Amino acid sequence: MSAARPPWVQRLARVLVRPLARTSLHPNHVTAFTALLALTGAGLIASANPVAMNWGAGLFVLSRFLDHFDGELARQSGRTSALGYLLDYLAGGISYAALFVGMAVALYQGPLGMWVVALGVLGGVSALASVWLNMAIDRTRDTGAAVGYPAFAGFELEDGIYLLAAVTWLGWLAPFFVAACLGAGLYLLYTFAVLLRARASRAHGWDPDQDYLYIRLSRGGAAALRRLPRTLPLAARRALLPPPGNTLGVDEIILVEALSPRPGPIWTISPQACHPSPPSCRSTR
Repeated sequence: MSAARPPWVQRLARVLVRPLARTSLHPNHVTAFTALLALTGAGLIASANPVAMNWGAGLFVLSRFLDHFDGELARQSGRTSALGYLLDYLAGGISYAALFVGMAVALYQGPLGMWVVALGVLGGVSALASVWLNMAIDRTRDTGAAVGYPAFAGFELEDGIYLLAAVTWLGWLAPFFVAACLGAGLYLLYTFAVLLRARASRAHGWDPDQDYLYIRLSRGGAAALRRLPRTLPLAARRALLPPPGNTLGVDEIILVEALSPRPGPIWTISPQACHPSPPSCRSTR
């Protein structure tokens, strides 16, 4: 079953990293390099020197783009690992925390005054706490993959960081800093809410906040497993979910097909393999 389409930046990284998949370059080396770039960029921004700040913003933006390379390299070279998963999360959280601190130091003498301290703490703590919450979501969902950022039309929430270089060069770092810190706090609340929903729904064998849902249909002794994309409204998806252990009927499956703008493929599976939760089913497509 195909996964939901990745964001544009991820697709570009997937293409660019292919030549590296046949080399000795390890994904963890890429993670360490991107973290070093990010910390260097944050340090240059903290200098408050206009030229250094422009270089620092550029380095940080580059580091966030290269952050997509380590995971792709790990998948394409077959070198995924629990250590790489952990390092990727830690590198991202520490990088963003360092950026918030660097921007706060650079803006400390500006019109924001002492507010930069409060905002810097909010941004840095939120960046680090979100790492723990996202890892907790991954453990709860047990999908073997990172939860990722909310996305729309091929763009992730994190893609807003690519504006850092432009706003620094234009002298708009202060409003960007305020928006980024507040956004980090809101994202922390969002991840906390997602974690609570994931834990609550795990007991029922389904998670409406996943990228897809599995709907089962009994027909002639076999079962059909349908993948529903996130484009189906959340309220409609929740309304169509059966009680735990039950199976949808033919009419409901037809309704799902009508409601979903991009219905997923049907997989034929052994009925007895579909209990207690569809993600554990064995496909005989």
